[in-house]
Amino acid sequence: GAVADGGAVADGGAVADGGAVADGGAVADGGAVADGGAVADGGAVSDGGAVGGAGVDHSRASAAAWHPLLPQVEAADAVTLDLSSTSAALDGGRFAQPGVEASVAADQLRAGAAATITRFGERCLTRSVVESWRPHPCVALSVGIALAAAQPVHAPWAGRLTTTDDGRLLLRTDDSVLELVGLTPTAVLPGVAAGATGSRGPTTGGAAAEAGTCAESDPHGHDAEPGARDVQAGAWIGVAGAPLQPGGTTTGTTTTGTAADGAVAFGVRLVRRGVDLARVPWFTTVDLEPAWAHVVLDPTPFVFATTPSTRYAATDADGTDAAPASLAPDAAPRTDPDDVPEPADDRGGTADPARLPDTARSATASAPASAPAAAPAGLLDRRARALADVQEHYYARPPVIERGWRHHLFDTDARPYLDMVNNVASVGHAHPRIADAVARQLQLLNTNSRFNYRSVVDLSERLAGLVPDPLDSVFLVNSGTEAVDLALRLSWAWANRRDVVAVREAYHGWSDAADAVSTSTADNPDALSTRPDWVHTLDAPNAYRGRHRGADVHRYADDAVAAIEALTAEGRPPAAFIAEPFYGNAGGMPLPEGYLRAVYAAIRSSGGLCIADEVQVGYGRLGDHFWGFEQQGVVPDVVTIAKAMGNGHPLGAVITRRDIAQNFRSQGSFFSSAGGSPVSSVVGTTVLDILHDEGLQQNARVVGAHLRRRLEELAERHPLIGAVHGLGLYLGVELVRDRVTLEPATDETAAICDRMLELGVIVQPTSDRQCVLKIKPPLTLTLTSADFFVDTLDEVLTHGW
Repeated sequence: GAVADGGAVADGGAVADGGAVADGGAVADGGAVADGGAVADGGAVSDGGAVGGAGVDHSRASAAAWHPLLPQVEAADAVTLDLSSTSAALDGGRFAQPGVEASVAADQLRAGAAATITRFGERCLTRSVVESWRPHPCVALSVGIALAAAQPVHAPWAGRLTTTDDGRLLLRTDDSVLELVGLTPTAVLPGVAAGATGSRGPTTGGAAAEAGTCAESDPHGHDAEPGARDVQAGAWIGVAGAPLQPGGTTTGTTTTGTAADGAVAFGVRLVRRGVDLARVPWFTTVDLEPAWAHVVLDPTPFVFATTPSTRYAATDADGTDAAPASLAPDAAPRTDPDDVPEPADDRGGTADPARLPDTARSATASAPASAPAAAPAGLLDRRARALADVQEHYYARPPVIERGWRHHLFDTDARPYLDMVNNVASVGHAHPRIADAVARQLQLLNTNSRFNYRSVVDLSERLAGLVPDPLDSVFLVNSGTEAVDLALRLSWAWANRRDVVAVREAYHGWSDAADAVSTSTADNPDALSTRPDWVHTLDAPNAYRGRHRGADVHRYADDAVAAIEALTAEGRPPAAFIAEPFYGNAGGMPLPEGYLRAVYAAIRSSGGLCIADEVQVGYGRLGDHFWGFEQQGVVPDVVTIAKAMGNGHPLGAVITRRDIAQNFRSQGSFFSSAGGSPVSSVVGTTVLDILHDEGLQQNARVVGAHLRRRLEELAERHPLIGAVHGLGLYLGVELVRDRVTLEPATDETAAICDRMLELGVIVQPTSDRQCVLKIKPPLTLTLTSADFFVDTLDEVLTHGW
C-alpha cells in the first residue's frame, strides 16, 4: 500500500490514484481509497470523500462519512427494548422495581441477543413517578445500549474528540456533538492511541499506534481544548466495558455489576452544535419534546453495522406510524410532590445523564427502531366514528389510558394518575393472581354452566357462605344490570304481580326492567317523568339536603311505610322494594338509622321481597361491613352483586333463598351463556381469595377512616366543602356555594375534577346535582395515596381551578 503525509495502511489496504490520508489517519482491513476518498472496514469510497476533521453530513445517504459505532454487531442481532404502556416485559408491576431496565436488558442478552437498544423518543414507563403534581421527564432524548460482551466503540464520523473530567466522550463537528457515556476511552488504555482505526478494536505498537496519534491542530476552527484530538470516521475511540447487572446500582452514568453478568452498557445522544450540553436533558417531558426535537437528533441509525428498518405495526387513522407509546407506573422509591426533581432549566427535564444507561427496557424481538410520536387525538376521533356516542367518556380531552397497576392508572405519555373512582377494580388493577388464574383456566376449559365442572360450584359455595341465613342459593350472571333484572323477575314470579317500590336518585342498570327502577336524573334527565306505572318512587332518604334533616330524618322511614301501605290499600301491593343499602349513587351516604328495617317489614307484610343492590357498595368496601345491608342490621330476601366481584371481568350474581329460587321455575329454566363460565368462576374465587389474603376489607376500614378524617379537616378550612359522607372507601365530598342554602357547586365540581386530572388524580362528580366528588378507589389504596389525594384537593381549593 502507499502512504501519504505520514499516514499508515495496515492489513493490505491500498491507496491509489493520488488518494491521501491526512493528519495521521489510518486505513485498515483491506479498505480501498480512490480519487482522494477515505475508507475504513473494507468499504469503497470514490470521487472526493473526505478524511480528517472536516464537518460531515450525518445521514445514512452520506456513505463516505458514516461508520457504525459498533461495527461488530449487526442490527438483526440486537433487540429493541420497549418501554411502552403495553410492554409485556413490564407486566405485574415490574416497571416499578428498582433496576428493572437493566434486568429486562439482561433477560434479552441471556436469551441470545448480541445487544439491546432503547428507543429514542420513547415515553418511558420506568421513568415516571407516581403521585406527583407535575409530569416527570420520561421522554428519551438518547439511547441506551447493552452488550453481551465488551466491544470496541468507533467514531461514526470524523471530528474532534474530547474526554471530559467525568469520563464522557464528546465527538464534535461543525454541526453536532455526539456524546457517549459509560465508555472507557482509548486514551486511557495502555499501549493504545486514541484515533486508531479498525473495526476489530485495539492495535498496539508499531506504525498503527504511531499513526493513531492525531495532530493537535484544530481544522474546524474550534477553541483549543486540552487533550482534544482529531479522529477519522471509524477511529477506535473507546470500549464499552462497564458490566451491567440486573438490579445494579448507578455510578456516574453507568450501571455497575459483576463481570459474570456478561453485559456492558453505555448511552448515546446526538445534539446540534451551539447548544450548551449541560442544559440539554437526557429525558424531557412530553410537552417539551417537540421543542427539544429541534436540538436533539436520533443516533439510532449510526449504532449498528446495518441500517435498522423495523417499523411499528400499529398505525393511526391517517395511516401514519403510531408508537405504542408508554404509560407511567409507580416508580420506586415513591416520590412525594415536593421531592420531584426540578428541571435544570425552563426547557425541561433534569440534565442528568446518570439515569440513561442504568436500566434497560421491555423487549420486543425486533431490530432497533426509533419511537414515532403518539397521536391520542386520533384515537378519540376513531372512537367517535366507530362507537355510539351515547357511550360517553370521562373528560372533554381524556388521556389515553392503557395500563393500570393497583390504584394507579397510566396514560400513553407515561403520566401516572391516582385512581379514586374505580370500584370495579376492587383488588387493584392488573392483579397478577387474576391474570395467572385466567390464563391457566383458558388453557383448560371455558364453556357454559350447563356442563358439570368444579369452578362454578366452588364460587357458588363461597358466595353462599358470605351471606347470612336463610340466603343460600346463587345465580351467576354477567353484570350488575343482569343481576338487578333477574332479581326483579324473581320477585315478580314470587308475588305474581309487578308493582315495585324504588328510591329516587338511584341507578340500577340499563336493561328495560333495571332502567325502569333507576330514578337518577343525572343518568336520565327524564327519569322520574318516564317511569312505567308499575314503578312507585319514594323520597331519597338524604339526611344532608333532603326533605327531612337532623332530628327529623326518621320521618323518611315513616313516609316510606305509609306509601307502601297506601299501595296495598289500593289493591296494588308491591312485589318488591329495591334500594342500595348504602346510598352510593347519591355520594356514599348512609341511610338513616332504622330505615331499611321499617321498609323491609312493610314490604314483607304485603307479600313482597326486599332486594339489596350491593353492586357498588358491597364486597368489603365499607370496611366495617362486608355488605351494605349489615350496616342497617337487616337481612334482605335477594342480594345483587357485580363490579367488585370480577375486578373488571364481566361477572355478577344474585343470592337468594332456596324457596325463592325454586319458585322461579314457574318462568322456565334459567341460563346465562357466560355467567358462571369456568373462567368467570375462577375469576370470582380468585378475587375472594385476594380480598381475604391481602386484608383488603381491613385496609378499607383503616385507610377509609384516615381519609375521612383528613377530608373533614379540609372542610374546616374550605367553605366550598359542605359535607363529607360515607364509610370505609366509599366516600363523597359534597361541594356547595352556600352552607345555609346548600346551593350545589356543580360547575365548580366539574372544574375541580378537570384540575385534579392535570395534577395526577382521577376523580369524578356524582349525585343528581353533580356536586359530590365520588371517592371509591380500589381497595389497595394506601395511607400515602390517601394523603396525596387530600393534599391535591387542598392545593386546588386553595389556589384555584
